[in-house]
Amino acid sequence: MAAREKLSKWFLSVAATTLHNTLDAMKLAPGLVRKPRLVRHWLLTAHWAQLILLCVLLLMSSGVPEWFDSTTEVATAPPTTSEKLQRFFDNLTSRQDQEPRQEVSHTVLWGSSAVIVLFTFFLQLPRAVSTASLTARRDEKQADRLKKQDPSQSVLLYHSALALTLDPQQEATLQNKIAAINKLPGRADDIEQTVIIHNTGNNAGQNTIAERYRLADEIGRGAMGIVYQAHDTLLERDVALKQLAPHLAHDPAFTERFVREARALAKLSHPNIVQVFDFINADSGIWIAMELVNGEELEDELAPGIPLAMETCIKLGIQLSNAMGYAHSNGVIHRDFKPANVLVLANGDTKIMDFGLARIVQSSGYTQVGTVMGSAAYMSPEQASGKTTAPATDIYAFGVTLYRMTTGKLPFNGDPQSIVAQHLSQTPVAPRQHNTGIPEELNKLIIQMLAKVPGERPSSMPEITQQLQRVPMVDSEENNIATITADV
Repeated sequence: MAAREKLSKWFLSVAATTLHNTLDAMKLAPGLVRKPRLVRHWLLTAHWAQLILLCVLLLMSSGVPEWFDSTTEVATAPPTTSEKLQRFFDNLTSRQDQEPRQEVSHTVLWGSSAVIVLFTFFLQLPRAVSTASLTARRDEKQADRLKKQDPSQSVLLYHSALALTLDPQQEATLQNKIAAINKLPGRADDIEQTVIIHNTGNNAGQNTIAERYRLADEIGRGAMGIVYQAHDTLLERDVALKQLAPHLAHDPAFTERFVREARALAKLSHPNIVQVFDFINADSGIWIAMELVNGEELEDELAPGIPLAMETCIKLGIQLSNAMGYAHSNGVIHRDFKPANVLVLANGDTKIMDFGLARIVQSSGYTQVGTVMGSAAYMSPEQASGKTTAPATDIYAFGVTLYRMTTGKLPFNGDPQSIVAQHLSQTPVAPRQHNTGIPEELNKLIIQMLAKVPGERPSSMPEITQQLQRVPMVDSEENNIATITADV
């Protein structure tokens, strides 16, 4: 009697919990329409539902339908002796046709199993929303800490939190915080642009910096500064003059970051890196005088879905790996390597620019561990998780760039938060699956460069240069045909 009472109480408890979860899930379900990332979180964390689904799939392929057929038939219409004999002879002749009654029983069995699985997933919805809300609050707190020192990363985390919460109050708070950061001066363009010549006119202005540099046209503008074409009256040459944005000049943290860019670049003298000439701290502001380069961004030459010729990929790859290897040997990590930061000159040579996020290895105190900088599409897993970066970080970003050059596609796509998550957890499709014209040696190299663990990537940029030099050249026409075949 006591066992029956316990069983009855347990059944009532389960029924009450199920009813409560069902009502909660019905309230939450409409909000999922606008939260695709939350839907993915729900489906991936419904472990009980996944287990039941697995059991159903395994059992339904191991004789359950036959058992169900016989049980249903015996329960509804016990066979007579003549029917048993007829069934015996049918089995001897291996008759495969299903009777209408069997078809109905199979439909009922599969339909009821599907309903049970879907209902179990549905019951997991409140728990999934609750765990996602905790993750959202954790992202929000981290964004609050980074708001002053790195607004870009802060906005990224706020958007990540917004994609995971269904709480109207929290959504409104996050939207207000995002709007507040977007209203900050200089947020119109969050990517630094440097020494890009769109207008080569030399309309001399009246302003002179440090009694030496005469300003002309504005040629670039970014979150940290403005770039002008200028004339060096002492050495009689045109230069690019970058000024720290005036609204940031009073902030010691931003000023130090800008000074660090100048010092990092001043150490580098390489034909494939934009050269720094001078650093000026004047009453008019803080300036860097740099080499003036007439070229186009590599980004502009990468059409969606169309790879570059393989010879071009290898040629540019060798130049870029040489330049990055030289920078690494001087203790400089780019940390934001991508096609938008590579200029391609008219003769086909390249120039790497915008070491604005570079970190001098010997001065690690300038960059706090946990601060994430860089562009989502090219961000290494360790950089995305806020860990300390190393040359392997640039190797990963270079691997993404080679992937895009050879396939016309990025390894991961979606919104910034989704891309970062994929960098952390997913393995990209091999480049040769997009373009069969890629030599196998290059395909393996790119896959290795995109390894999640830094230690599994090539050990250095010089090693990558050597591997690129060993890649056999492929006929351009053959490569194009292979690409079209792969896309079809």
